[in-house]
Amino acid sequence: MSDILVSNKSSETPAPQLEMTKERVVIPGETEVEPPFLDYEKMKGKPFLVDYYELGQLWDRRDMYSNAFIDEVEGINKYLDYAISQGDISNSIEGVTNELKRIEKMINVRPDQRKSMRIGLVKEYVDFLMRSEYVKKESAKYGNI
Repeated sequence: MSDILVSNKSSETPAPQLEMTKERVVIPGETEVEPPFLDYEKMKGKPFLVDYYELGQLWDRRDMYSNAFIDEVEGINKYLDYAISQGDISNSIEGVTNELKRIEKMINVRPDQRKSMRIGLVKEYVDFLMRSEYVKKESAKYGNI
């Protein structure tokens, strides 16, 4: 029989250290991945629409004169959450951006219009879409399709 010498030395290299921040996990040598739309607010600390419409600090002003864009942001987010849950759009920033661009094109919103006008028009349109979805559900419930 031949004797085999087995070494217990491990020549493994240590795993790279992961850097964790509030916004993302950074793996050395990897590309940064955008969070899904439904997790965007938890990871970034503000809704995606604030970045999309470049609202900055204007969206969350709760002073005596204005609620700024809180109603618009919440209304559009509600529609986007619903569309994602129905499978109409993907749970990605790209899918949501494409849906917002589609809506803006449909209602003739121009990029050179004021932010308040753009986001207001989009919010009114998604309110219309949500009301029409409610009517469809109610009709189906009572068999009136």
